[in-house]
Amino acid sequence: MTTTTKPRKPTKKPAKKPAKKQSTASSSRAARNKAASKTTRKKPAAKRPQRSGKAAPSIGSRQNVGARNLTARAQEVRVERLQRRRSVVIVLIALSAVTALGIGILRSPLMAIDSVTVGGASVVDDDAIRNAAAIPLGSPLLDLPLETTAARVEALPEVRSAVVTRSFTGVIHIEVVEREPTMAIRANDGYVLVDDDGRQVRTIPAAPDGFLPVIGLEATGVAGDPAPPGSTAVLRLMGEITPPVRAAVSEVIVSGDQLALRLSQGGRVVLGDDEELKAKVISLETLLNSVDLRCVHEIDLTVPSAPALSRIGEKGNPRAGLADLTLCS
Repeated sequence: MTTTTKPRKPTKKPAKKPAKKQSTASSSRAARNKAASKTTRKKPAAKRPQRSGKAAPSIGSRQNVGARNLTARAQEVRVERLQRRRSVVIVLIALSAVTALGIGILRSPLMAIDSVTVGGASVVDDDAIRNAAAIPLGSPLLDLPLETTAARVEALPEVRSAVVTRSFTGVIHIEVVEREPTMAIRANDGYVLVDDDGRQVRTIPAAPDGFLPVIGLEATGVAGDPAPPGSTAVLRLMGEITPPVRAAVSEVIVSGDQLALRLSQGGRVVLGDDEELKAKVISLETLLNSVDLRCVHEIDLTVPSAPALSRIGEKGNPRAGLADLTLCS
């Protein structure tokens, strides 16, 4: 049996043309968006530089140039410091060498003491001064203590002051100033000379010319010892006595704190204590120039503005008034 198959009617497929058109439009839009996206990716937004303490210099920028300049300057400073340090070291080495050489020369026999000279001494012997100085010959010149050496020389009773100097020729010079006596105190074995500092200088057998002997003071006679009590008033009197008065006086008498003068023509002048010595000396000089000194027993100047004079009578007794001076001439 024959089976007959009825032909199937062709099924109509939906029209896809419009769909194709939509698909084409969508794909076009997608392509454009993709292109735009690629274009956007090709030009990314500039990143902001991160802030930090120092901006990172770019090659060829001003910051990079400044950095190179600072680096070069720092290198120059380091070189200069190194050179200065080397110069200082060289100078120190040179100074040390010179100092060592100088010390060696000063300690060598070339700078030793060769001789000692003395000046200004007329009474004190030069050898006595050298012995007192005690300067060892041959010792280093710079080791000598000048002030200490001068003090040893000044310990001599007749030396007032001493100055010690040295020369690089190896010579030590001692210049002295001797004490000048101004008073001669009568003693058992002669006269003790005393200077104006009140120091006993030396003892001599006879009174020196130009000195007024002083009676009534007891001196030890040891050179260098202080003068006895009462010498200060006598020294003040010696400083006030004028040449005319000195020529008319033969000696000074001391009794306790009282002073008197013995006249060369006889009689004495009572001065009293050591107050107003200058006025008393002026009053005495006036009397010596205006009064006849024959038969004078005593001139009292304890009150210099009112001097009192007494004379010796015919029998050797003091009398206030004497009309005829021939009786005692």
